[in-house]
Amino acid sequence: MKAITKYFVGYSIEISHSVDNVREHAHEHSVEVNMVISIGGKMATNWIEGIDALIRKEVMFYDEAYLNEHEEFGGNATIENLAEVLYERIVRLLEPKGVILHRLSIGETPLRQYIITDRT
Repeated sequence: MKAITKYFVGYSIEISHSVDNVREHAHEHSVEVNMVISIGGKMATNWIEGIDALIRKEVMFYDEAYLNEHEEFGGNATIENLAEVLYERIVRLLEPKGVILHRLSIGETPLRQYIITDRT
């Protein structure tokens, strides 16, 4: 059986949101966003740095953001929905480059994570 090499990339961001969509009621979260990715075929060993930079830009867009102000959450500005939004955005970003997002997890502690795995 041929082994598949996968890479783990992780990012820390600070977000805030409010349950009632009132900014004065916002509270903050420090979250870790982690992903497992791979690429089909052969590529230079430094490909991960370029892909990491692309993913980082997408994730850091939400760093220090008040999520309720972003229409992509449709009034549901939760950590779980942030994971859903990031997953879809990153898959669309990586797919044309032949990179596969196998897993995205997000959470405040290693003991409580929201995880999305391959949807293909």
